[in-house]
Amino acid sequence: MNRQSRAMVFWIAVLWAAVPLLTHADALKSYDAEVLVIAASESPGKIDPALAKEPALKHRAFRGYRSMTLLKKHRVTLKKGQSIDLALPNGRHLQLALEKELSDGRCAVKMAINRPNEDDYVRSVQMVLARNKPLFQAGQRWGNKDLILGIRLR
Repeated sequence: MNRQSRAMVFWIAVLWAAVPLLTHADALKSYDAEVLVIAASESPGKIDPALAKEPALKHRAFRGYRSMTLLKKHRVTLKKGQSIDLALPNGRHLQLALEKELSDGRCAVKMAINRPNEDDYVRSVQMVLARNKPLFQAGQRWGNKDLILGIRLR
């Protein structure tokens, strides 16, 4: 075997050995996240000081809410291949799963809202999240209020 052939065999062996390491490193990647659970109402009231400066909640989709209370702030770690399950005050469960990291650094996260042992559910939707840019989703009811869920990667 000549020198050029040996060099090629060497580099093929190095690349072949690196593939499992890259896959393993990708599987170990995790992201810290916050999940905000907010009760909102169109009735007059106060906006929780913890939410008052959140620019995303000033978007026109949320302008109709005249009162907002932060019920819970969950700190979670999202890892590829693992699902996080959080109980909501209305008896449903929020499920989050890291799907993949995109080439621009944002992450695709799958979200579903289910009620245990029931057929009604919010089908899984995929969201694309950037670090420190929250995504808020409203629509779940809790008594006479709406629940707003905020998800932010740290």
